[in-house]
Amino acid sequence: MARPKRTPSVPLFSATNYRWLGGSVALLAFAYGGMWVEKEFTGVFSLYVAPVLLILGYAGTAYALIKRPGGDDAVV
Repeated sequence: MARPKRTPSVPLFSATNYRWLGGSVALLAFAYGGMWVEKEFTGVFSLYVAPVLLILGYAGTAYALIKRPGGDDAVV
């Protein structure tokens, strides 16, 4: 009995997706780390800088996960 031929699989993520994901995770780590270093919930970093960085980090992560691999840079 012959085995069925396998078709080449298309990678789920491209290198661009991994770069976006890595940068976003680094941004999230920086924001949470900055809040941990400051140790004040009423500090300038915790109230004004970290929320913006966290929103950008989570948005970048979402973009990296839904972006299609390929040259057309189309989003799903």
